[in-house]
Amino acid sequence: MNKKYEYNGQIYCKDDLSNQIDNYGGDLYELFSELEADDRAESVVMFRSIDEDGEDGKYIYGSIEYCLEKEFSDLEVKENE
Repeated sequence: MNKKYEYNGQIYCKDDLSNQIDNYGGDLYELFSELEADDRAESVVMFRSIDEDGEDGKYIYGSIEYCLEKEFSDLEVKENE
């Protein structure tokens, strides 16, 4: 049995408890969605590079632009000046 969490009178768990308890609110993704809707949580998308061996890059970036600038600047097309 995985950990259970209670929020707003509902029980959330990775396991499906809908047949066992009346106040089953859903899985952990549904709990996070509820917390996010109540401005108590926020999901953040992060970006990182992967090297030729498939290993994760050393740094994690908060925007695509910054990741490209720092990790893939060699791909930049230089404009004729």
